[in-house]
Amino acid sequence: MNVSVVVCLTFGVFCSVQKTTEDVSNFDPDFTQEEASLTPIEEPVIPSISQGVFRNFSYTSPELLER
Repeated sequence: MNVSVVVCLTFGVFCSVQKTTEDVSNFDPDFTQEEASLTPIEEPVIPSISQGVFRNFSYTSPELLER
């Protein structure tokens, strides 16, 4: 039995079932049909963040590798 199914059955947690990775059927259409908008940021914010925190960090989404 799938571990996520066991968790749902054991703890009574609501577990949604997704047909695909892009499946949004469990979300209210008010959210999924709304046009996306970016939040403007102050220009100096990004350069002020210490990039040393990300040194030797590497991540590639598994979804990108499947394409």
